Amino acid sequence: MLGCESGLIQEITSVGAFQTDSEADLNQVCQEQTGFDTQLRCPSMAVTSEFIKTSCLGKEACLLSMLSSHLPKECSLDIASKVYVQFKCIQSD
Repeated sequence: MLGCESGLIQEITSVGAFQTDSEADLNQVCQEQTGFDTQLRCPSMAVTSEFIKTSCLGKEACLLSMLSSHLPKECSLDIASKVYVQFKCIQSD
């Protein structure tokens, strides 16, 4: 579930995945541009990012129950994989 404490989800800034105990996981890094090894070969999370944008933008919170069907097949995610979403909230009146 994604959500803002107060306000609405305004922007999805980053979506990615990494394997548990990978260099990215051990360093608690959730950005694909850092160069840390994720132990996954995911060429793009663009389809996943678009699904999250469609599901969540403009809402206080959203449950991503169908996320697994929108993950890239070539990523070979398994039970030890972690998917992260970074987002920005805008204060609501």
